[in-house]
Amino acid sequence: MKIVTTFYRRMVMLTYELQGGVVPTFSSSIPVRYAELGEASHAAYQRFRPALAAGELRRRLGRGDRCFVIWNEDRIIHECWVGTAERACVPYLHREIRLEPGDAYYYGAYTDPAFRGRRLFAGCYSYIARTLQREGWRRSVALVAVENRRSVVVLERSGLEAQGVYACLRLGRWQYWQHPHRGHTLLPLDRPRPEPGTAGAGRPVAST
Repeated sequence: MKIVTTFYRRMVMLTYELQGGVVPTFSSSIPVRYAELGEASHAAYQRFRPALAAGELRRRLGRGDRCFVIWNEDRIIHECWVGTAERACVPYLHREIRLEPGDAYYYGAYTDPAFRGRRLFAGCYSYIARTLQREGWRRSVALVAVENRRSVVVLERSGLEAQGVYACLRLGRWQYWQHPHRGHTLLPLDRPRPEPGTAGAGRPVAST
């Protein structure tokens, strides 16, 4: 599978309308509490995700992304990130997704392997959705690799609706297609732009 996805990749776009309805609540089989990551919890987060460099954490937070976490006693056991800028990076497709006003983009969900199978993913999504609903966000958007069928099923059971599939194939350069489901529209994908302060900022980005 790894060899196949090196050259051919597909992602499902799923959305959830946040306004005008009641967001379902999902509980875990263990005692947990939900929260947005604050500065005082950065040390606990680094213990949870030592492979994610402190600089990457600061970079995400500095561009306005928000990290929601689940605590079990005094340790973080799950995370999910939310991007609220006009664009969000999709590294798997080598592109950025162009969001519409009121869209919040979900990415980076990760569960401590020792706590998987505890319904943490659905519970955290529900908490985030209720938070964004109160804040007035219109819609949540998520992209999931087609091969990650388990996550697609969990999101659909949580109320998200699949809008269609992005596909890309590497034939020299990456070639891209959109396959929206009938009656739906997929958001545009653009070439990634260098972030301010990085090498290449202000210059055209070469096609991948």
